[in-house]
Amino acid sequence: MNHNTKIKWLYKISKAYFIYFLFCIVTINFAYAANTLDKIDFSSMPGDKLQIKMQFNNKAPNPTIFTIDNPARLVLDFKNLSINDAEANQKIDVGNVSTIKAVE
Repeated sequence: MNHNTKIKWLYKISKAYFIYFLFCIVTINFAYAANTLDKIDFSSMPGDKLQIKMQFNNKAPNPTIFTIDNPARLVLDFKNLSINDAEANQKIDVGNVSTIKAVE
């Protein structure tokens, strides 16, 4: 094997490893970013209270929680979450809560 052949061979191998490395990074990032909200259920509790259950395809992420006064809202902000729920808007009318909305 002459010097030019060795260089071409090393170039092809390094190019293949680089492509494999990029594929691994993209796959890992996709796996972490692919968390979805699959289902929202609710049930009324005694004393005009409401229980909301959210089902995720992976471990439930920690939300940032804040309120809005006008109109009155409780907001759960989940980072890097997509919604995979046909019932993202549900009219519930339990106590002071009229609807549950999930938006991206």
